[in-house]
Amino acid sequence: MKILHIWKRIDHHSAHSGYDQLSRHMDCTHYRPGRIFHFLYARNPARFRWVGAIDPEWYSFEYFCTEAELLVRINLVSNTVFHILYGENQFRFLGHAPLRRGNRVVATFHQPPDVLPRAIPKTARIARADAIVVVGSSQEEYFRGLTGRDNVYRVPHGIDADYFTPGEPPSESDELHCVTVGWWLRDVETIRRVIAITGQLRRPRIRYHIVTFPWCQEFYQGLPHVRMYSGIADEELRALYRRCDLMLLPLNDCTANNAVLEAGACGLPVFTSAAGSIRDYVTEAGAVIAPPKDPDYLIDALVAAAGDRARLRAMGRAARLQAEQFAWPRVAEQMRAVYARILG
Repeated sequence: MKILHIWKRIDHHSAHSGYDQLSRHMDCTHYRPGRIFHFLYARNPARFRWVGAIDPEWYSFEYFCTEAELLVRINLVSNTVFHILYGENQFRFLGHAPLRRGNRVVATFHQPPDVLPRAIPKTARIARADAIVVVGSSQEEYFRGLTGRDNVYRVPHGIDADYFTPGEPPSESDELHCVTVGWWLRDVETIRRVIAITGQLRRPRIRYHIVTFPWCQEFYQGLPHVRMYSGIADEELRALYRRCDLMLLPLNDCTANNAVLEAGACGLPVFTSAAGSIRDYVTEAGAVIAPPKDPDYLIDALVAAAGDRARLRAMGRAARLQAEQFAWPRVAEQMRAVYARILG
């Protein structure tokens, strides 16, 4: 069995994060996108202007180039699994390819059901994949209804549990330090409300460290006890996790979440909300799972955590044990089982 991973790197992910880490734990070839068609585009760009109209939010010219090359390649090799790592961005026309010579097409999808209709507007092409891999339980019903076949497999997202590890426990302090990371599907209004209300308390003193894009920092302007970070190095991000006492990350929706996995692997309890597939990745032993859009619940939990550091440390140990279940070698083994099944 030959495995070809159609590779995509998301710029803001750290070098130790992102779904492309899966490829490092499998015997596979990485397919770099679009070299031939980029050459053709450079010679006559006007010919390809129509590509931008297909789906400007999710499907770029780079992804079109990738699929065009794969449509040729899939008929030149045999007994190969073509695994598209980001189906929302990289899988449009390949679903129409007549598969020959024992080849198979696998696509992993990362977005929740409410986002998927925007990301994959023409679903008939997607349904023809030999295997659709989802990273969250909330996606399963959507894709099973879409394909009408028994070809949907849930394989979790992974974490580099050797890099993201707990450090020395933070020194005892009368301050509680919370870290928030990212922007996609974050419940910013709840985060703002929590910060604003706890900022009025004399005790406990709660400090917030927010890692996000520069253009997102305006969401938190004027709030007390907030320090902003952007574009920090991997080592600084890991050090920040280790310095903090917990992660505050209420969500509007989710499947897998890199920040949740990273924080848990570093031994941080995650204070989040009951959204999407969050319970696939955290348990109440190592997390506080608030009702959706309930800042008061999270505020009460933060105040309680500040007064019971022993319980907070126990939650951190449980969070680390939970994150270890998603170490990439374990996830890679589950993916190999999917490949073996579709190859028969």
